[in-house]
Amino acid sequence: MVLMFTDVVGSVDLKHRIGTTQYADALSRHDAIFKQLIANCPGADVLTDTGDGFFACFASSSDAVRAALLFQQLVRRDADPLRVRIGLHVGEVTQMGDEGGKPKVIGLAADFAARLNKLANGDQILLTRFPFNEARQFIRSHPEIDGAASTSLPEIRWIAHGEYLFRGSDEPMEVFEVGAAGFAPLAPPADNDAARRAVRPGDEVTLGWRPATGMEMRNRPLWVIREKLGEGGFGEVWLAEHAKTRTRRVFKFCFDPQRVPALKREVVLFRLMKDALGDRRDIARVTDYQFDENPYFIEYEYIGAGSLPQWADTHGGIAKIPLEVRIRLVAQVAEALGAAHSVGVIHKDVKPSNILIARDSDDAKSLVDIHPVLIDFGIGMLTDRSQLQRHDITEFNFTHSDIADNDSSRTGTRMYAPPESLIDRPHTVQGDVYALGVLLYQMVIADLARPLAPGWERDVTDEVLREDIAACVQGDPTRRLSNGIEIAKRLETIPQRRAAREEAQRAQRAQARRKQLTAWLATALGIAVIGGAVLFLALRERMRRVDAERQARTEAEAARDRITAEAEKANAVTAFLRDMITSVDPAKANKRDITVREMLDVAAAKIDEKSFPSPEVEASVRQAIGRTYLTMKILKPAQEQISKAVEIAQRVRPDDRATLQWQSDLTALYLYSAEYAKGEQVALDLLERRRKLLGPDDPDTADTLYNLQLLAGEQRKFDDAQKYGRDALAIREKRFGPDSLKVADSLQYLGLYTGQAGKLDEAIKLLTRSLELRQKLLPANHFEIGNALSNLGLMHLQKGEHPQAEARLKAALANFEVSLDPTHSNVATVLSNLSGIYLQQEDYKSALPYAKRALEIQERVLPSDHPNLAIALHGVGLIYYSNNDWDNAIATMKRSYEIMRNRFGDENAYTLQPKLVLASIYRDMKRFDDAEPMLREIVEGSHKIENSEILSRSQFSLAAVLYEQAKYDRAETEALGAIETARQLPNPLSQRKVTGESLGLLVEVYKKQNKPGKAAEFEARYTAATQPSSAPATTPSR
Repeated sequence: MVLMFTDVVGSVDLKHRIGTTQYADALSRHDAIFKQLIANCPGADVLTDTGDGFFACFASSSDAVRAALLFQQLVRRDADPLRVRIGLHVGEVTQMGDEGGKPKVIGLAADFAARLNKLANGDQILLTRFPFNEARQFIRSHPEIDGAASTSLPEIRWIAHGEYLFRGSDEPMEVFEVGAAGFAPLAPPADNDAARRAVRPGDEVTLGWRPATGMEMRNRPLWVIREKLGEGGFGEVWLAEHAKTRTRRVFKFCFDPQRVPALKREVVLFRLMKDALGDRRDIARVTDYQFDENPYFIEYEYIGAGSLPQWADTHGGIAKIPLEVRIRLVAQVAEALGAAHSVGVIHKDVKPSNILIARDSDDAKSLVDIHPVLIDFGIGMLTDRSQLQRHDITEFNFTHSDIADNDSSRTGTRMYAPPESLIDRPHTVQGDVYALGVLLYQMVIADLARPLAPGWERDVTDEVLREDIAACVQGDPTRRLSNGIEIAKRLETIPQRRAAREEAQRAQRAQARRKQLTAWLATALGIAVIGGAVLFLALRERMRRVDAERQARTEAEAARDRITAEAEKANAVTAFLRDMITSVDPAKANKRDITVREMLDVAAAKIDEKSFPSPEVEASVRQAIGRTYLTMKILKPAQEQISKAVEIAQRVRPDDRATLQWQSDLTALYLYSAEYAKGEQVALDLLERRRKLLGPDDPDTADTLYNLQLLAGEQRKFDDAQKYGRDALAIREKRFGPDSLKVADSLQYLGLYTGQAGKLDEAIKLLTRSLELRQKLLPANHFEIGNALSNLGLMHLQKGEHPQAEARLKAALANFEVSLDPTHSNVATVLSNLSGIYLQQEDYKSALPYAKRALEIQERVLPSDHPNLAIALHGVGLIYYSNNDWDNAIATMKRSYEIMRNRFGDENAYTLQPKLVLASIYRDMKRFDDAEPMLREIVEGSHKIENSEILSRSQFSLAAVLYEQAKYDRAETEALGAIETARQLPNPLSQRKVTGESLGLLVEVYKKQNKPGKAAEFEARYTAATQPSSAPATTPSR
């Protein structure tokens, strides 16, 4: 609260002069006036009546000063005027009652106010600093007296009397005075027992007159003080206006004699910069100054929007100012500072309050039509002493040391002072650069009060800006940027630098995607190997059927003889086939030759017209025709005939062993035609029947488990596939011994599906044992050895072990060149895997010929809708994509996708895989309208089929597409989902890869969202997730 002590001066003499009664009347009017003033002032109260005066309190300094001025004037109008002295101080007191019940006020503030009052002379109002500074900002004139015109009121003056040492205090206190001109003493009070003056020699030059709102400038007619703008150790800054022209100027008053040289230095430095640089709008112009008498001041042009913090506050705070505007302002400040540096001037106190914002238009809300103005070179210095002589600046008789000495004690605001100032090293241009770096940091994080502290980098998510700040605030001055101009250039080119960086990052991401796609290719080729193997149920069966393919025509033409030989077993079957053969006799058909396919088609057409003696005969005929179709890989009619044969046999002889074998043939047929789910249902029914009729350890039961392994594996049910495979292996080892080809077959596929489940080391052990068994039991060039080499090479490829993979695959290719036809699908498989090695090594030139040759083989030997053809197309398409050959990549991958889609439907892993690659191509081509909906469909589809491999990668790809479209919230959701899904991946290398990519993307998302804490957190997680380990850097994964 504001405390006021009043006292009547010379009361004893006055009593003797006018008499006690008349004095009592005058004192009574005195008391009435004061109490009325208190009553009229809200928040004011009389604490104590001291007899000849009062102890009162007020809510504000301006209320107390108005009451004091008015009280003195009203008392003076009395017939017997009393001379009143008043002391004003701010502090806290406590009010309590004494033994007699009278109120008593205690407190150090009350004691000081009493002593201040006692120091005053009659008609004098003394104040301490706080109420003096507060009141003069709001009191424009003397309070009105009984409605008198303002022109008749006395002018008020505000005076500084310097320091006084009060009784009971060890530290001197500044004393000020306010009073009416021509009435108040307006002079320093004399020493007395309450206090004595303690002004240091030389300080008197800056004491006396002080500016206040509404008063005219001393010795500057018509210039009226309007508003206090700020203060500092030097003194105060006020806005003044010319009464006629309305021109506004800013006056920087110096009230500390020790700081007067700093004001003079500021003028000299401005003069120097003006002469060297001309008028610059980004450095405040000095329009006048006064140093020959009190008050000492510099007069500046008026910049209407105020300082940077004040201007920001008018817009809702610095955080409401767009980042690009903040950066532009710092760049412009740097340019102004760089201009000063260019003529040897160092500022030494760069900070937000020394930056004014000037408007270039009348639009106060505009964030475009503005520019910063650098002010206050008061503690600045000149590094080039010759500049003074060159520009003939000698007005203030400054020596070179006055303007050029590098006094380390004048370092400006500590928050912006460079580290070297702590060890008293000279301030250099790099000191200004450091301060500008702190300012840039504050502007970037939108907090002008936060100091630059260790770990500041976490607050700045933009890498370009983080680099610029770091370049300014290096601990070693020699490692900082050279000057303000260099900073300005860097900040002005941020968009170009950021674009260049993003382009480089895009290139890096493209490089990473190439590596990612090699993983996809390796997985896809893994499917090709398994799928190729599935075409033959078991490798030993494949050998027999290769021979059967070569003899198909001979066997078909000899069907007449075989049927005749079996006439005793099935006379009806023989008759039917004889009719079939007769019906396609070349003579009757008027052809030179009849193909086996034509004979089979005619036979199949006649079955439904023929009346058979029994269902068993019809089933036998259909089975014979179906198996012949199957041998020739004519799948659709084969499936039709075998399915009907099994249906009839199950109706008339369900428990016959031959019926079970026909059902096993139907399982093979579904495998051939890639109808794995149907095949699995048939095989599960067959397994139950064989276990019941033949026993759990019968070799046929093992064959059914073996086929179930293949069917489950082709559906990517790797856990089921491994279970069936182990059960089959256990039976075969028991029935045939550990060193048998049946065991080698089981080991082969158990190893492949174990590898697909991510257990690569275990898979390599199983496949190695299978290879060793085949090398032991088969001739050296047998194609089954080639298959084992190819599949073992695939596992090394998926593990990223390129030398081992290449050695195994080339050995397999050499085997196939001897044991198989050059167009065999197994040759295509090993060629595809070899291309995968080069693709992982980003050697696209070497990869493409292998992949193309594999595709040519598959196109020659496979139907146009076969999945293995789609896989070969997939491999070629990936190489095109990795090499940025968009048109060929899209065309090839679309063919792969359409084959898989037509065969398996939309919600299948084989369909979703090429679809994901297509979406990735569209993403890289920035065809986001194509990529985004496609990726959403893939995410939904992989959710439904519970395929975590495709789901995790599609979630990441969708997050990347959303990020590129600045949809950061949705990108964050998808990337977090990818990380969560990746936890379910069986392959730890694939898990780490997807997790690392997603974490890296999230770092960029949080930077764009201006979430430095989250960005730092995920950057740490990214670093941890991508640390090198003993595992290979690249692992195939879907």
